Amino acid sequence: MAIYKLTDVIDCLQSMLDDGYEYAEIDEVDDDQDNDPPCLCIEAIIDSNTSEGDMIDAVTLPSGYRSPNS
Repeated sequence: MAIYKLTDVIDCLQSMLDDGYEYAEIDEVDDDQDNDPPCLCIEAIIDSNTSEGDMIDAVTLPSGYRSPNS
């Protein structure tokens, strides 16, 4: 399970709302082949043929935090 900074997710979604979008598709992309960290792919849906997207990289928890699964 990947960890994402809430302010990054909220800022992205708020920006899409401010731009007038009502719907978004959110997927987690985990590309194990390149050893890149997972990321959220957020696509604001414009219409049935068009979308505009943004990506948010997963983060490592700072010291002093613990994952809910640990």
